[in-house]
Amino acid sequence: MAREIFEVTKDRFHLQDPCCYILQGTWPKEAKMRAKLDGSEVKAEIQRLEVVSALERFKDPDLMRGERITAAVQLPGSLEGYQKLSIYAEMPEKTFCWFSISVKNLEKRRGKPQFYIEEEKVQQGFLRVRGWAVAAEPVRIQIFDENKEKIQAEVLRTERVDVEQLYEEMEQMENKDKSGFFVELTNLKGKVVYIVFYAGNTKSVHVVPLQQTVVIRKKIEKYAKKGIRYWKTQGSAALVGKVAAKVRTASTREIPYQKWIVRHLPGPKELERQRREKFDFQPKISIVIPLYKTQEKYLRQLIETIKEQTYPNWELCLSDGSGANSPIAGLLESLAASDERIKVVSHEESLQISENTNAAIEIATGDYIAFADHDDELTPNALFECVKALNKNRDVKVLYSDEDKMSMDGHKFFQPHFKPDYNPDLLCTVNYICHLFVVDRKVIEQVGTLRKEFDGAQDYDLVFRCVEKTITAHVPRILYHWRVHQVSTADNPISKTYAFEAGQRAIEAHLLRCGEHAEVLPELDRGFYRVRYKVQGNPKISILIPNKDHVKDLEKCLQACQDNLRSAKLRRQCWLLVWAAWSHAGRVGEIYGGI
Repeated sequence: MAREIFEVTKDRFHLQDPCCYILQGTWPKEAKMRAKLDGSEVKAEIQRLEVVSALERFKDPDLMRGERITAAVQLPGSLEGYQKLSIYAEMPEKTFCWFSISVKNLEKRRGKPQFYIEEEKVQQGFLRVRGWAVAAEPVRIQIFDENKEKIQAEVLRTERVDVEQLYEEMEQMENKDKSGFFVELTNLKGKVVYIVFYAGNTKSVHVVPLQQTVVIRKKIEKYAKKGIRYWKTQGSAALVGKVAAKVRTASTREIPYQKWIVRHLPGPKELERQRREKFDFQPKISIVIPLYKTQEKYLRQLIETIKEQTYPNWELCLSDGSGANSPIAGLLESLAASDERIKVVSHEESLQISENTNAAIEIATGDYIAFADHDDELTPNALFECVKALNKNRDVKVLYSDEDKMSMDGHKFFQPHFKPDYNPDLLCTVNYICHLFVVDRKVIEQVGTLRKEFDGAQDYDLVFRCVEKTITAHVPRILYHWRVHQVSTADNPISKTYAFEAGQRAIEAHLLRCGEHAEVLPELDRGFYRVRYKVQGNPKISILIPNKDHVKDLEKCLQACQDNLRSAKLRRQCWLLVWAAWSHAGRVGEIYGGI
């Protein structure tokens, strides 16, 4: 059996108390903690860590002699003259050093922005960095080249609930900002790039090497450190076994989605084949998109993905709800002139999302309506796959596909949503249908267009009204890329609280139309709901219990049923049916007769 590892997994400074150094990790239960700066003892307090991560909860059963803790070490205001902080675990049989860090490294971090790099990819002038940064004041992020010249870059900032849980003091901070960040850069030259985190008058710097030899060397050093640590805690035999297991399972290891999606999107030959295919049923599909001061580069990218569709019978209906003096008026005029399938309607006043989308529906002439957002993208086979599904079953009037998320510049695809076939109970828990959503025009004429009283969840409300009336089919392919940005509910659910309140009302309205009496409650994870159905009338309940001669187990099961059916009314409504499957012939009465 592998030996238990007691280690520090996270360490940081308190954001509002620069003398408080906090560590989290696994700690031997019976040990006493002693913290020393060189030979001088400093105060250290332990408290058991309340685990919030599902992954860490899963690992907890492996802890036999240890527990997860948070330790707070009080450092002096000045560390001058000290060399190293060491934290020891004193146990009855031995004392060992649990953690140590040089004072030099502590001083580098104290009172400055704290950051963590989760992903750093460098490849032929391309750089992608993802992570988080926090400080007592709002953090600004800037990037510089090797000559300390500023690089113009769009740094995406996102909410990070996990970071807020780690830094509990952020709840009391008035000026807290989004801690997550993501940036992609292209056409980089030189040996290094500097990512600088500013907070007030302080800063922290992360150096990113661009030379491939340096990148490889850093990876080797990282894995060497991990190997040495594992060897010290588990021994030579365990290390050899782990390396052998890694080699043995290399071919069956999970493929990163970024690589998977490239392999599963249709190639040039398949796309050309789709362009030549002729369906018996060739409906016109109207793609309706509401616009509001949309950035030109995103709108152009979206329209390009529509023009690249292998199914040609489509029209694009754009409604510009930006109001008078729209910044995209000229762009829309040129787009409409470039392709007769592109239709545009403009408005003198600014429109909300439902009114704006409905205006696009009004100019649509297609047999089916497809809904898309103004800065997302479709895969080139999106409409082809939808029409293919409609030809398989002409009774289908509502379609939805799988989708994933896309970085701002469209280079990274992540968080795929592989959806189940139509599931009405799941739909009352979360709007899993979302994109791509395609509906027969006649169904929309029957149920009505988007309702502004549900703005924020107007698509959720429309989905409910459509699926109530017809057969719904699922196209099990990634056909839609949802672009993530800081005000999008795609990556930042906290940004649209009103949307989740509207979602709750959409479920309530759906249940009411279906004659269901139920209470809809929001879950802690925003965008998810719990439906508590109210029992109507006095329905009979049958509880079927399969059993094969396990009398004691059956007695426990029956007792549990009786404990849960305390009232006489409930007992009269329930039947307990014991299915004596494959019991020994001639002994059924003997075994079950006394129950």
